[in-house]
Amino acid sequence: MSEKTKLLINADDSHWFRFWNELARENRFDEDSLNQYVMQYASSGVTDLLFNIFGQSSNTPTGVLTFRGALYGQTEQHGNPVDYGDYYGLAEFYLKHGVDIFAVWIEKCREIGVRPWISLRMNDCHHPDEAAHQIRGELFYEAEKNGWTIGESYGYFRHCVDYAVPQIRETMLAYLREQLFRYDVYGIELDFMREITCFDYWHEDRGEIVGMMNDFMRKAARIVREAGERHGHKICMNVRMMRDLDQCRIFGFDILTWCRESLIDSITVTPRWATNDSAMPLDDWKLRCPEAEIYMGLETLINTQRKGCVASAAAARGYGAAYLSGGADGLYLFNYMSDGIEYLREGRIGEREREVYDTCSSLEEILKYPRRFVVTYQDTVPKGWKAYEPLPVTAEREKPAKLRLEVGRIPSGASVDVLLGLARALPEDNALCLTVDGKDCAFCGRDEVWGRSEADGSDVPQGYCREDTVIYRYRAEGPADPEGRLTLEFRSGSETLKITYCEIDVTPA
Repeated sequence: MSEKTKLLINADDSHWFRFWNELARENRFDEDSLNQYVMQYASSGVTDLLFNIFGQSSNTPTGVLTFRGALYGQTEQHGNPVDYGDYYGLAEFYLKHGVDIFAVWIEKCREIGVRPWISLRMNDCHHPDEAAHQIRGELFYEAEKNGWTIGESYGYFRHCVDYAVPQIRETMLAYLREQLFRYDVYGIELDFMREITCFDYWHEDRGEIVGMMNDFMRKAARIVREAGERHGHKICMNVRMMRDLDQCRIFGFDILTWCRESLIDSITVTPRWATNDSAMPLDDWKLRCPEAEIYMGLETLINTQRKGCVASAAAARGYGAAYLSGGADGLYLFNYMSDGIEYLREGRIGEREREVYDTCSSLEEILKYPRRFVVTYQDTVPKGWKAYEPLPVTAEREKPAKLRLEVGRIPSGASVDVLLGLARALPEDNALCLTVDGKDCAFCGRDEVWGRSEADGSDVPQGYCREDTVIYRYRAEGPADPEGRLTLEFRSGSETLKITYCEIDVTPA
């Protein structure tokens, strides 16, 4: 049996309320019923489960911030009509029946061999345009009243709290202490990708904000150590961060210092949300942060030219193969979760999630299955910096274009196909010539990547580009580098051609 890699799931709180409400309506408050949510991971490849207990308010009782369960039945908040009916089950479990949901789940995780974590969204700002929303706690309104937010110039992120304000830092540290002392977990995650705009970095002094965040992290690390002493074992701390170390520092995050001072144990390098990122610089993280484990984050979306397209299991394997081949210490899945209703009713997980959990459990396992590596881009970048965007590339007769990709280990005998997308059809067949690692590829003609018949059985569209993109398939010879470091060269036979989409499909023999 192949050894499991670390496969971490961030369990999003938005998926629990339906599950809790279903149980509450049936008056099922026993631990066995509640644990059906955790049991869906018992026979999967998941090794670590991170419970997102805080966004703009807390899913757990708290004396520091706002407990969502206490909002159930409220019809008005700060002069706005509200309906917090979604919190029915949460209120029933905690306030009426005295059942601590997360304590039950954490214990069940240990029983089934899954490491339990709690995760805090350090600056969530969902629903910025609504006067009131059910996920908000009193900190939101207090920050707005006192000017503790980063400001209108940040658009969608304008309601993010400003960590330059001492009260914000103190409040978050107090909540961290409260929850870590309550729950005996394997680890705590500080999720700074919801959101990374923790300072008005456009205007505040860079050295000052870095110093404030370093001080915050030192205090957080002390709390984590104290909680570990209380529970009798080490508690690990993970931070979720954007792809580029130097760009992180622009936002105020001096991760090199955190590693050097052993403030953190691991880092999840990840896109924010809009797309998976096919070329996050894993080598740079491993070289400059040798003290920490590096997990590579996979998002649930792929966006090259078409918004809102969900990654199939084959696409997840494509990115997983690339990063595990590069030496990642684990894969971290965000928005790849099943809400538990299917398991409660039918004893199963959602089809895509089940396949991702099982086939991404190790590099050895991934290599047994077909995979798709879709070339994407960087979705989060600080102001003034250029995002990584490898496409489009332009091929000319006298000036070929190159694209260097790291797609991960390619098993002996596997077939390698390259799909290229253009805005319009080629003037003639094979008018665009492709070489991979200096070898000519066989031109296979037009290809169709639409529909829902992909071999992995997931009910998601197969195409990740605009529907009017014209796709051509090429068959590559065995790559020169079995580790999957490929150099693609495009040459036009006549007119200038723009390649807007690229995908590498690897199918084992």
